[in-house]
Amino acid sequence: MKKKTLLFSSIFTVCLSTYLYFNSPNIHQDIQQTDIDSYQTVERNKEWVIVFDKGINESLLNSDNIYVLDDRNNHIPVKIQRENNVTIKILPPKEGYKMGSNYYLFINNNLDLEHLGKETQQKEYKIAFKVDKNV
Repeated sequence: MKKKTLLFSSIFTVCLSTYLYFNSPNIHQDIQQTDIDSYQTVERNKEWVIVFDKGINESLLNSDNIYVLDDRNNHIPVKIQRENNVTIKILPPKEGYKMGSNYYLFINNNLDLEHLGKETQQKEYKIAFKVDKNV
């Protein structure tokens, strides 16, 4: 009986792990596929201002839910500032973004109180941007 229970537990664990692995959204899988024409061109010290019409879910206002990655999926240290009940500002790294590089700003969809708890296909907003001195 113990062998059957152990076998069932093992099979269940493998099936569940496989399901979660293949069905979990991989938000970064399409980074390399982003069309270069869809990038916004910004200056080195770009400050992003994000306005949420219905307000901000402050329990999710942290670097796990708003972050910047470079084109190699490295986290870029940015500072998140809450300006008021509907506006946040994302400040660039101390040294600024690297000239000529591509970046991606990710914002969790549930930060917007309008979307909180609603099931949508889009779990995060993604803004692709590149840094150019001529901006």
